[in-house]
Amino acid sequence: MKALQFLQPEQRLEVHDVPWPTVSAPHDVIVRVAFAGVCGTDLHALSGHFPMAQRWNTMGHELSGVVAEVGEAVTTVVAGDRVVVDPNHCCGVCRACKLGNVHFCATQGPDDGLGFYRPGGWAEAVLAHEADVHRLPAGPIPAHGRVVVLGAGIIGLLTACLLHHRGVTDVTISEPGPARRRFVDGLRLGYRAAAPAELAAEFAALSDDQVAAEGVDMVIDCSGFCPAIEQAAGWLRRGALAAALGDRYLDLPRLGIKLFKLDQYQEAMDKLKKGEISKAMFAVNDTL
Repeated sequence: MKALQFLQPEQRLEVHDVPWPTVSAPHDVIVRVAFAGVCGTDLHALSGHFPMAQRWNTMGHELSGVVAEVGEAVTTVVAGDRVVVDPNHCCGVCRACKLGNVHFCATQGPDDGLGFYRPGGWAEAVLAHEADVHRLPAGPIPAHGRVVVLGAGIIGLLTACLLHHRGVTDVTISEPGPARRRFVDGLRLGYRAAAPAELAAEFAALSDDQVAAEGVDMVIDCSGFCPAIEQAAGWLRRGALAAALGDRYLDLPRLGIKLFKLDQYQEAMDKLKKGEISKAMFAVNDTL
């Protein structure tokens, strides 16, 4: 398989053919990578300013994909699950782990980090421990959850009707147009229609800790308006969900995000360093 690897002593980044990972332990999970991000930490590592393995190593610690194979003792995921991978593995038994500070694990943690000391996600597949592989939610919304829908056009209205059909009761529709807000009221769904500025003022009055604990459970964008999406991201509680309805293939460059193939790594790094983009993503397998 193809993998983008880095040799720190010489600061060389190259695409190599490497063996496909194999399951060798009961809790091993092989993830077929769909997308992998380029983090600011990666740029520091490429400049020789971050500790990592002193050998050819596959970088990439921000990744999502699909489970391809699991070890015999794995119970939390199965082949075909869409997942993300935590790059930091911990022992779970040292003092730091028991205190919840797993990133300070005395035996593993950063010194065993995926993409720095173990092969990471800039490849077609990656090997991880079951404890570090987390299934992505399919998107169910709890009936008691608080939801904000951005936009009261036809897509936003249909979304509101679907939420009502599913029994979701606490829904606010953010819409700048007065006529559209009145139309929402006329549907008699029991949902609130509010101007974006009104909602922004309400959340501005809350502290960061209050938003993290009491913010909305889900934002569903039906507007396609980037400033609205960016603003609403600040209304989400910790662990909340965000979804965008409309064209599946978003205009990512308008958000400062650009997709690259693995062999376009030099272009990706150059654009990041020049500030031409805010985020580079390797589309390793965008059909997953």
